[in-house]
Amino acid sequence: AEERLEALGYADPAGAIRHLQALTSGVSRRAAIQRTLLPVMLGWFADGPNPDAGLLGFRQVSDALGSTPWYLRLLRDESVVAERLSFVLSASRYATDLLLQAPESVRMLADEDELIPRSKDALATEAMALVQRQTDPAAAVNAVRSMRRRELFRLAVADLLDVIDVARLGPALTDVAEVTVDAALSAATRSAVGDGEQLTELCVIAMGRFGGRELGFASDLDVMFVHAPHPGVDETAAGRQAMAIAEELRSLL
Repeated sequence: AEERLEALGYADPAGAIRHLQALTSGVSRRAAIQRTLLPVMLGWFADGPNPDAGLLGFRQVSDALGSTPWYLRLLRDESVVAERLSFVLSASRYATDLLLQAPESVRMLADEDELIPRSKDALATEAMALVQRQTDPAAAVNAVRSMRRRELFRLAVADLLDVIDVARLGPALTDVAEVTVDAALSAATRSAVGDGEQLTELCVIAMGRFGGRELGFASDLDVMFVHAPHPGVDETAAGRQAMAIAEELRSLL
């Protein structure tokens, strides 16, 4: 078995066998389905750049979702999902990490239309609803960050599978970043102002690749904070409040 795995391109065939044993041992329905899936998926992992990472990622995703009834049934009944998942896990540690944080996102792989970037308006509507649903700012932004991870996985898979090209990828990543910052700004403002009076309006100005709508997956967000005090308020107090909102935003993100 080790010789066959090595011939397929696995750098650590002994480690691969340990993963296979963990995935297929026992008499459970889960183990039986994985015994059916893995002979084919091993070849698909090997078609990607890193078969060992593909198999490890599959074990991690299966550990997270294996007891969920729809997961293995989806892989068994929709071979295109299993093939796409195999390639993504083998091709990108980044996409695998995103999937492990939101394993239910594997459903996207069933339909290529699900890999098309969502509109900025749709993202903004969802993000603001998440913020308004939570009274605690940290919980609100955590929900928005979870949405962001799901959307980054969508875009990473779309990029890997050539569903979108680089000309669409930068603006799509920028939309996700902009919506995330905007929703977090709303939560930060609510947190910093509390029951008091809002003295100023804070604006986040996107700079660099963010401002040029050319973000990549590894980009950070360069911004400037600008505020405009409300008429008649003390400008020093408004400045302190603007600083508090900006610091709360940085903390929440």
